[in-house]
Amino acid sequence: MFPLERTVQPVILSLRMSTRSLPMVGLLGASDLLALFLAGVVGVYLRLAFGGEYAPHLYGQLWPVLGIFLLAYAAAGLYPAVGISPVDELRRICLSTSFTYMVLGAGLFLTGESETYSRGVFLITWVLSLLLVLLGRLLVRQVFASYPWWGYQVLI
Repeated sequence: MFPLERTVQPVILSLRMSTRSLPMVGLLGASDLLALFLAGVVGVYLRLAFGGEYAPHLYGQLWPVLGIFLLAYAAAGLYPAVGISPVDELRRICLSTSFTYMVLGAGLFLTGESETYSRGVFLITWVLSLLLVLLGRLLVRQVFASYPWWGYQVLI
């Protein structure tokens, strides 16, 4: 074996894709979906309980929007193969959730659908989304962090 081959071999071996983080990413994604769904349902019915005059079934048509949030979270780096610091995660969740709601609000305004959907529901759901996504991720970590397939061990 040539000296160059001994140097390059560890690098080539480390380029393989690890599937160890797939369960972790899947659980975080499922937690995010559930949190966003719950935020939507609670937001719709909370606003209705406080005198909202709208048809709640209209909001059921918005379920594909959940995929936009997952794409925004993935683009923000919230589903990494390795852990990110809690401060970065909080910042990324707040920014990507808020930005996605701003884009959705602008889209509703530009398409003329802003009169169909309640602004109160929109604001309540935005705040609940921030809280529930963070709480859902915390709960997932508390339950699954002790499993051997969760994350990578590090030496500090």
